[in-house]
Amino acid sequence: MRLRRGGTDDVPTLMLMFDEAVAWLTERGSGSQWCRCSRTGSGDGRVP
Repeated sequence: MRLRRGGTDDVPTLMLMFDEAVAWLTERGSGSQWCRCSRTGSGDGRVP
């Protein structure tokens, strides 16, 4: 495994991973605490 410093080009991939995790949690009844921040665009302006 190689680790590297992330950048703004990685935001879409990270937001997709976040959305997939939220979907997985929601299917199991634990997703209500998470928003789907990236569904309305690239997500980079919506992450606190």
